[in-house]
Amino acid sequence: IPTNSGYGIILGNTVTGDANLLDDYEEGTWSPTVTRSGSAPSLTYQRQHGTYVKVGRNVSCHFNVYATSISGGGGNFLIGGLPFTTNSILNNGSEGYRPVMVFGYFSGASSTATPRGALVNGNTNHATMYQHSGSDARSNFSQVSSTLGSTLNFYGSVTYISQS
Repeated sequence: IPTNSGYGIILGNTVTGDANLLDDYEEGTWSPTVTRSGSAPSLTYQRQHGTYVKVGRNVSCHFNVYATSISGGGGNFLIGGLPFTTNSILNNGSEGYRPVMVFGYFSGASSTATPRGALVNGNTNHATMYQHSGSDARSNFSQVSSTLGSTLNFYGSVTYISQS
């Protein structure tokens, strides 16, 4: 019988103990940001809205950002402010381990430079935006460094594993 005296849902056999006790569930909001890897840009936000659900270490986030002006900064564009620090396993050198942030809508960039998604970075609270490096949808993706417009409006979602 589990020794945990807290509340939760026991998954599977109750004889196996606390390992099967699901007692970490959380819902909340977060403020997504647009920043850059080198130096921060100047932004005026009209809307920064994000929600999340955390079950154990799995975090599912939904977000919407609308910036009426963006200028300056240097380096690749990032989406920051994820509500929990990501697991360090994402830094193992394989893109296959990195969760993909999916954009349902993105405006504020030319059609060939529109970010198609973002890859979540390990041991951080941000993701790096990526775009197609050519007009062919099958071409390699490249990091977004200087092709965004002066306004941005996008929404999307991501699920990742947190450190704790």
